[in-house]
Amino acid sequence: VSQSRYFLYKSNRRDNIRMYFLGGFHFGTETNAENFNGRRSALNQFVIRKSDFALEYGFGLELFQQYFKLTPEVVFSHGLPNLVQPGFSASTPLGSIQRLNTRGISLHLIFE
Repeated sequence: VSQSRYFLYKSNRRDNIRMYFLGGFHFGTETNAENFNGRRSALNQFVIRKSDFALEYGFGLELFQQYFKLTPEVVFSHGLPNLVQPGFSASTPLGSIQRLNTRGISLHLIFE
């Protein structure tokens, strides 16, 4: 499950193009069932949090055509919380990881 909320700042339309900037927040949570509950090894004991909160910003263009509007946009996402669960054992092969954040770049193509 994921939710995004954006604030848009749009320029005035010139001919058939309008540019805009966006910024906002994104909340996501993992809803998959845990697989292989009975199997444990050193590698699958590395547990991360099931939810994430990210700051997102980007830009886009609205390209107006006769019968539709094409809107390409680029969105950058930076996760804020540390996703590594506290109390993780340092004796495992992945034990040296102390901080884990999400980062992402998305290209959205919207047809209206």
